[in-house]
Amino acid sequence: MQLSDRALVALYWEARAASPQLAAQALLPAFIAMQEAGLGTFFLKARSRKRAESTAFVPSLSSLGKLLARGVNRRDLDGGTIPELGLSASLWSGGPDEESFHLSVHVGSTSPHAKNCLLLELPASGPFALHRQPAKVQALFAKLVEVLNPSQGVVCEPSAIRWDGAALSPGIPSLVQYKNAA
Repeated sequence: MQLSDRALVALYWEARAASPQLAAQALLPAFIAMQEAGLGTFFLKARSRKRAESTAFVPSLSSLGKLLARGVNRRDLDGGTIPELGLSASLWSGGPDEESFHLSVHVGSTSPHAKNCLLLELPASGPFALHRQPAKVQALFAKLVEVLNPSQGVVCEPSAIRWDGAALSPGIPSLVQYKNAA
């Protein structure tokens, strides 16, 4: 399948509790794989583009642990943490919207209502438009599957994601789709 617009690399896995430090250990190899594929620039999202692009996020065990610790879900009333909902973080590549990639991770969830995932949205144009190089994006997807051990995953246009219960629909038009045999 040839992707014509933004491409989504989406990996999902079931309940897997993790502290920020353990989640950072699990995610660092994924960041290395993305850097090796040419996605090496990361910025924290902020209220303005100028502020967001002022400081690059350099992935390391320490920086990932700190980032994920800030992404803990909290109760509205007392501000206490909700560990079963896990940890979240979002990063982007900077640059013009039509040429930037976006990365969102949700890890450490043990709730049946919140999936753990890594979602990497690639742009339609510019240097991060890896879907225009299918072999390169398939290699990145394979490496992410190897290091994250998801239960399922897909590379498709973002609007194509469909669910069949708790599983990705097998009919999603995709460049590649993965389902763990276990």
